[in-house]
Amino acid sequence: MTMTQPNRYDWRELRTYLEGFIQAQVEQDMNDPDFTQELDWTEDKSRKNAVENLRDSLTIMFPNELIDIKV
Repeated sequence: MTMTQPNRYDWRELRTYLEGFIQAQVEQDMNDPDFTQELDWTEDKSRKNAVENLRDSLTIMFPNELIDIKV
């Protein structure tokens, strides 16, 4: 893939995908008794953790100066 290749998705599609990605992780966590009971895991904690994991992945994939994501 070259940097001149046109984007295949627009920002609205990307946002919808990322929101769905995070929601799927939250649902998976909340259906796992190890998280909800043993770790006293809440939906808010799960959502924050999913966003932080996504941010870490983006930081690895893209140079830090291109993204500035605050959680």
